[in-house]
Amino acid sequence: MTAGIAAAVAPASAADPQLWVYQGSSGGTQINALGTTLSSGPTVASNLADSAVPNSHTSTIASVHLASILDVGAVESGQVAQRWTNPGSDGNGVKITSRVKIAGINLLNGAIKVDAIDGSTSAAADSTTSGIKLAGTSGTTFVNLTIGGKSYPVNVPANTKVSIPGLVSIVINETKEIKGPKA
Repeated sequence: MTAGIAAAVAPASAADPQLWVYQGSSGGTQINALGTTLSSGPTVASNLADSAVPNSHTSTIASVHLASILDVGAVESGQVAQRWTNPGSDGNGVKITSRVKIAGINLLNGAIKVDAIDGSTSAAADSTTSGIKLAGTSGTTFVNLTIGGKSYPVNVPANTKVSIPGLVSIVINETKEIKGPKA
C-alpha cells in the first residue's frame, strides 16, 4: 500500500507568456502483494498539469476493500497550483502542491494499522536576477500507526524501513527529491 505524491515545475516554451508549466500527481492506495498475484493501480489518482494559475483538482473515494488484505476509509487526493515569489524574483513563479489524506487503514488483518495519513509535497520555481530559484517540500504525518504491534510516532523519519519477519518488508514515508533536470 502506498500513498504517492509528486510535483514538478519546468520552464515553458518561449512563445508561452507564462514562464512555467507544472505537473502534480497523487494517489491513495496501491497494492503490489504476493509477487504479481494481487496488484492494483493507485486508487483516487489525481493529476494536474498546466501553466494556468491558480488551478486545482481533487478526487475522493469513500472506502477501499480488498478481501482480508486491505480496508481503507475515505481517501482524498489532489493538487493546487498557485503563484510563488521569493525576494528578487520577477513575480512570475509557480508552486504546485500535491496532497493525499487517507483515513482508517487496516492492512493484512491488522498487521499494519493507522487511523490517518496526511501527506503533501510541493515544487516551486521562479526567475530571479541571479538565475532560477527552485524550492520543494515533502511531509507526511501518521496518526496511531502500528506495525506488528509496535507503535510509531506521528512524524516518522523519511525512508524508515520496517519488517515483520515472514510477512512484509515496507518503507514508511518514502521520500525522494530531485532538483534540476531529470536524469
